[in-house]
Amino acid sequence: MCGDATNWDEEAYRETILREREIQTRTVFRTVWAPSLNPNPECVVVASSDGSIASYSISSCVSKLPIGFCSARAQRLLPAEPEGFLEGHDGPAYDLKFYGNGEDSLLLSCGDDGKIKGWRWKEFTESEVPITFQGNHMKPVLDLGNPQHKGPWGALSPIPENNAIAVDPQGGCIFSAAGDSSAYCWDVEKGEIKMVFKGHSDYLHCIVARAYGNQIITGSEDGTARIWDCKSGKCIKVIDPMKDKKLKAFISCVALDASESWLACGSGRNLSVWNLPASECISSIQTRSSIQDVVFDDNQILAVGADPLLRRFDMNGTILSEIQCAPQSAFSVSLHPSGVTAIGGYGGLVDVISQFGSHLCTFHNPPPPFCSRCKDRPYRSTRFFRLFFSIATDAKVINVVCFDKAAKVIFGCSAQEFFDFAACHPFAVKNACHALVGEMLQVTLTKPKMGKADHLRMTAVVPLRSDFQPVIQTLKELYQVSNGAKPT
Repeated sequence: MCGDATNWDEEAYRETILREREIQTRTVFRTVWAPSLNPNPECVVVASSDGSIASYSISSCVSKLPIGFCSARAQRLLPAEPEGFLEGHDGPAYDLKFYGNGEDSLLLSCGDDGKIKGWRWKEFTESEVPITFQGNHMKPVLDLGNPQHKGPWGALSPIPENNAIAVDPQGGCIFSAAGDSSAYCWDVEKGEIKMVFKGHSDYLHCIVARAYGNQIITGSEDGTARIWDCKSGKCIKVIDPMKDKKLKAFISCVALDASESWLACGSGRNLSVWNLPASECISSIQTRSSIQDVVFDDNQILAVGADPLLRRFDMNGTILSEIQCAPQSAFSVSLHPSGVTAIGGYGGLVDVISQFGSHLCTFHNPPPPFCSRCKDRPYRSTRFFRLFFSIATDAKVINVVCFDKAAKVIFGCSAQEFFDFAACHPFAVKNACHALVGEMLQVTLTKPKMGKADHLRMTAVVPLRSDFQPVIQTLKELYQVSNGAKPT
């Protein structure tokens, strides 16, 4: 055995092994599409097993694909840098929902720590904090915790986890499915428990709100789904998909269609479809693997589970298609109004599939890198964009400052990537300036938060030219560098 072990760093080696193991076992438990006026999918938000919440730009992920890229296996190697990042929970983050619409909408999350937290979505997307410094840069405006139950001699039980949430913005309520066999109704304005729904005999996995009739539907480890009246808190219907089966399976997921008349229940390897007005099961579908999430697409059902397939069924249980997806075990399928789906699961992978069944992009949701000298906090790169622009309107010329988030839209890369490129290619910075002269952009300007700052901030950028391409792409064409090549 040869080699010089004089400078061997055992601690660094151990950290490398642990980090590789964390990446391999990292899991995305929930994907959700962010609200937008744009009919095309813009941003997907993911909740992960390390408690983090991150948002990703779909256009940014697609633009980083090399030319001629078509291999689904190679797509898994695509790293993605989030647009926004939050260290949301102590323990895994299990579910995400948006509460409300427009500028006042909240991004809600729940997790293993028994918390429900809410952040202002507008503040999250418009943050001027560079991504490498994000995590705890925002305080949640909503922070709810499950109650502890008293045992013998006044002992308190552990805080039960929250496995799923549902929202009722009109009623001002959030519903949670908890690990103590109960569902909770929270008053958003008061931050208090409004009602407790008791009746299941085991752990709750899933919950949906049914605006029609002011009801909720829960699914449990006890193998039943229950419909609850939110006014009285009583169970009005018990649904048992495996009633006639010898071997029971827990309810892993439930979904309602747009009319709220049809319910899909995932229970082990069984997917059942129920007509709620008639209280009748109209189809029972057997699959090769356990169902872990379902969603309705008009009169069809999309399902994912413990194999790398996105399945599409009709209401009668006939399988219409099977599409290979990146996660070997998928825990979430989210449907955009345009028909694009986002699938998240094991390995920290998110697969974005078009309405035609083609893979738009597949990316890793990587954990934040850690500094070997500062084990208790992520490694923070000090290189980020800070640019000055002169913008000409129809009336005057304005000097503005553009920070990291907006600059990435214009440059199409991180500050580190541009720095590396410019270091290897003479006059790259000068040519980048020339590329931007006369560019037509729609920009959002805000006043600086610090009173001593002189310039307006450019917080959002939308290119107006249909043939616009990021600065880095223009430079690569100029210096004849292919998308897949690294600077030498």
